[in-house]
Amino acid sequence: MGRDLSGQVALITGASSGIGLGIAHALTEAGATVGINYHTHAGSAEQAASEIAAAGGNAHALPGDVSSEAAVIGLMDAAIAAWGTLDVVVVNAGAQQDSPTGDMTLDQWNSVIGLDLTGGFLCGREAIRRFRLQGRRDGDCRKFGGAAANWLFSRLFSG
Repeated sequence: MGRDLSGQVALITGASSGIGLGIAHALTEAGATVGINYHTHAGSAEQAASEIAAAGGNAHALPGDVSSEAAVIGLMDAAIAAWGTLDVVVVNAGAQQDSPTGDMTLDQWNSVIGLDLTGGFLCGREAIRRFRLQGRRDGDCRKFGGAAANWLFSRLFSG
């Protein structure tokens, strides 16, 4: 038996595929309502939300580029507008440029930094601000990916 998240709302960035999608499924199985954030893969995010709903969960696809301050603010506000609260934010969106450093362009570098670092900062900051606006000192905001995602969820949702 894992952690019960019934009645809680979770927003997962980069959740239209891969680790983010796995996190969305795990959180809905634990009882949470989930916002599946995407930037470029609307079809995948809508399909994921439909699959979760078909399995009895509650999920909606929410667009937003997490490297943009205005988009992150809009994303957080959209989640609260849809469900009235925000309890968990999982900052999963990330980019990888498979290029040797000597061949990487500055635009490629800035794209990775914008998504991985700036996006992580913006999502964390705005999640904390929303938690405070809801009159709470608590809430859960996590930034991770890859092996860290597996480690965290094995501990959250294991017996």
